[in-house]
Formats: sequence, structure tokens, C-alpha cells
Amino acid sequence: MLKNSILTLLVIASVVLNASDLERDKKQFEKYKSSLQVMLWKSTKILVRSEIYKDSIAIQKIFTPQVDSIALTGPFTTYINGYFSRLNKDTLKKNPTSGYTQNQLLQQVANATKSILKIDEDIYPALLSKICDTQKYDSILDFYKTNNIKPDANAEHVFIALAGFNWAKILDDVVLYELSEINISRIISINLRRSLVLMQAQFLARKGWHFLAEEKLSAAIMELETKPDIPNTKAEDKEKEAQKKQVYTALLYFSRAKERFETKDPRFIKTALSDLKKANQLSSKVKMRNDIIQIYLASFQLESRDRKGCIKTLKKMVQTIPSKTPEKLIAIQAIQGLKIKKDSDVLITLKESEQFHANGMVLLKDFINNNIEQGNFLKSNFKPNSKHPLHLLIKQFAKIEVRGFEGFAK
Repeated sequence: MLKNSILTLLVIASVVLNASDLERDKKQFEKYKSSLQVMLWKSTKILVRSEIYKDSIAIQKIFTPQVDSIALTGPFTTYINGYFSRLNKDTLKKNPTSGYTQNQLLQQVANATKSILKIDEDIYPALLSKICDTQKYDSILDFYKTNNIKPDANAEHVFIALAGFNWAKILDDVVLYELSEINISRIISINLRRSLVLMQAQFLARKGWHFLAEEKLSAAIMELETKPDIPNTKAEDKEKEAQKKQVYTALLYFSRAKERFETKDPRFIKTALSDLKKANQLSSKVKMRNDIIQIYLASFQLESRDRKGCIKTLKKMVQTIPSKTPEKLIAIQAIQGLKIKKDSDVLITLKESEQFHANGMVLLKDFINNNIEQGNFLKSNFKPNSKHPLHLLIKQFAKIEVRGFEGFAK
């Protein structure tokens, strides 16, 4: 009786602890949305998007007070004008911070945070319509058309999130902000919706908010299992669509397994292995990087002291992977290490392998490239035109070093 009571208390404590951890992640995410890096990007977009209203006195009376309330003049005006100057001259020669110091710019943004938070940037014209000649950069319109997206503010958040995702590793803040502004329910394309769900979880995880990422993935899995997808293909393409769904399902379980292990919550860790096994089973039946999932599975089996299961997974990898990928070589080395009882060394090798922590992103990029009609402009293997207006804007933003300034910018 006493043992059952203690067990019940432990279960309740685990649930409460998990709930508090989830709430902590949610609070940190909300705090992040008002961080200096995000405020700099949002205010940059607002100032550029509102620029069009300066030519209209009638509209100016409505919108100028909102922009003026941000009180971003001086350094920030120079920063924005510098962008337009570079854009008009189609050159990268000018220093984007000439005429002011970065500290002056960031201090001004920090002081205006409360005002910036109150403004909905989407009341202004789309950023891309403001900076891009659609005749010259029709790849943006092609992206909207091929993915059945209405070219509105919601679509623009999608486009910029994908651009930042593919163009540079330093743009996590741009991508996560844009993802947080997207209304996924308004996206018609099933595969685009799926990609955005996976992206949201991936970028939340990169910030260390594993409980929040796990919640989003669990909700996606529940929706997938309880609500049938709306068919968006012809009858003859149903088999192809079914395979895409299976790849997506495998990625959901794989991603959730990773996040559950990262939470360090014993209740989650118990279910993480079953998630990985399901992901491995699904991925082995379709065309995707099954070797990546297997290396994770072997690692977590060994960490959970399932030595026989780990060896079985590693041997299967060696047998089924035809080429000498990094994962196959790691599997061969791991089997040799386990033969001489060096389990701890093998686990370190698996965990510290060059590909281990990056492979979740590899699988996500593979899924996006195989399931979304991005066109050359957004392809991850495509080097963006350094003179493209959007690339210029993101590049200028990325030059401002925020780290180290957050502490004293009040």
C-alpha cells in the first residue's frame, strides 16, 4: 500500500515537474520575442515597409504616428537609408554602419522595445513588394504560385523563413521570428505545412526549449493520427503522396525522440526509444536517410544499457548502407569497440561524431527540398544572388553584433 502511494506521488511529481519545465520554456520563448536581436529585425522590417507611406499625405496621417512612436531616428534612420542606398546602387561596397556606432543603434532599439512590440508589422505593405521589382525577381511569385499560396503577409513570413533557413546559420533569430508570425492553418499546401511544423520544432530546440518543441511535435503526431489529410494531388499520385506522409511521420517521431531525450525527463526518456524504433521502422520502407536515424537509435540503446539492441542496430547499418558514409564508418568502429568491452568510449564516439547533432537539420533540409517547390531562389544548394534586395537586407542585419550588448541595453 505504501509502495503504491509513493509510486503515485512520484508520477504526480514527474507530471508537475514536466508542466513547470514546459511553462518555463514558454515564458522564455515569450521573453525571446522581445529580445534585442528580434526587435532589431522587426523594427528594420517596419521601417522599410512603412517607407512607402511617406509619399501619401492622406495615409501618412494614419500610419506615420505609429512609426514615429517607435522614436527610431538618427542612427536607425542612417541604418535604413544605408540599406536603400546600397539597394539603389546595387552594390555591397558601402559600410552598413557608417555614420553611427553599433552601440548607438542597439541602444536606440533597446529603448524603443515597448513601442516596437505594440506595432503589427503586417499592417504595412509586404516587405518583398517594397524592395523587389517583381518583374526582375519573379522567382518569389513563382514560389507562391507553385505552392498554392496567396501572396499576402502570411506568405511572406513563410518565404523569409525559408530564405533565412537556407542561406546562413547565423540567421536563427530571423527564421524563428518569421516562423512565430506564420499562421500555419492558412497554408493550403500539405507538404509546406508539414515542413513548417518540423522547422518550428527544430528551431525551438536549437534555442534549448526542448519541452516546447516536444509539445509541438506531439500535437502534430496526434493531429496526423486523428485527422485525415486533405488530398492535394490527383488520384494517380496518391501512392507518391502516401510515401511523403510516411517520411513526414518518421521525421515527427525521430524529432520527438530527440527532444524527449534532451529534456532529461525520465518519463519522456522511456518513450523516446519507442519513438526512435517507430521512426526507424517507417524510414526503412521509404526513400530517406535511414542511416541517420539508426545511428541515433544505436546511441540511445547503448545509453539505455540495451547492449544487444545497439549491436543489432549497428550490424544492420553495416549490412544495409551501400556507400561509405560517415555513419557507416562510425558503425563499424562502434562494433569493434563493443567487442573489446569499451562501451563508454563507443558512446562518446557516437555522441561526439561530427554529424550527430547536425543530422536533424540534414533530414529537415532533405524533406524540404524534396517536398516543396522552392525554385532556385530558395534551394539550400543554391548560392543566393548577393545583390538580391532580400539578401542585402538580411546581410546588413546580420552584420550588427548584438551579443554582449543585451546585458546593458535598457
